[in-house]
Amino acid sequence: MEQLRFIELPKMLDERGNLSVVENGANLPFEIGGSAWLYDFRDGEKWQNKHLGGKDELVIALSGGFEVKVEDGECCKSFNLNRPYRALYVPKGLQWQMSNFTTNAVAFVLSAEKGDGRSACDDDFGGKIVPLNNAPCLQGRITFVKNGDGAPFDVKRAYYLYDVPAGESRGAHAHKALKQLVVAVVGSFNITLDDGAEKRTYTLNRPGEALEVGPGMWRTLDGFSSGAICLVLASEVYTAADYIRDYDEFLEYKKQQNK
Repeated sequence: MEQLRFIELPKMLDERGNLSVVENGANLPFEIGGSAWLYDFRDGEKWQNKHLGGKDELVIALSGGFEVKVEDGECCKSFNLNRPYRALYVPKGLQWQMSNFTTNAVAFVLSAEKGDGRSACDDDFGGKIVPLNNAPCLQGRITFVKNGDGAPFDVKRAYYLYDVPAGESRGAHAHKALKQLVVAVVGSFNITLDDGAEKRTYTLNRPGEALEVGPGMWRTLDGFSSGAICLVLASEVYTAADYIRDYDEFLEYKKQQNK
């Protein structure tokens, strides 16, 4: 129980909506092997971690709140999670369960557990909607992605946008190497991808599917519904040099790429 603790995550305040980030080598005591989000909880049900794996795990309340009870056979501790920027680190070897879910609660769990398969993006445009692993059960629903099983890349960073005011837009940048899975875990929003020659707009509104975005795509998010939460699983930790934040610079970058 000694290592069991809360971890304060960065809360990047922005009038267009707030952002929190979890990434390998920064604020995680393990490397991401898999991620899962649990939702549509039924009244009075409890959710045990046997659904998620027995490795080190980080538990976050993306929306609403719930109670986490942790035990090691001798001692039992309870924690209330209700802030998207405060995570509970549960080391391997401990049993834990969630209960007392508020309305529309969403639990996000990062785990050291990996898979052993692989999927890939075969869309030449660089973006496509892909179904994720979903497992409906008595307690609610779980969607999960494991490195090597359900993701076209190894996830090294996860970040999420929340408290986005109506009418605001986010994103408006591109990456040179970063790959992403973008998910509407709560509500809906639009994401427009631009490869310098063509634009496509996608509406995300299902927590069980993701928009797979390849590198070299200018992306903009808008049309957020009330209470929407955008979750992004990324292939790399944050590197400022990988970002292109000026659109004219992006067009020049694409021109050089296409020579």
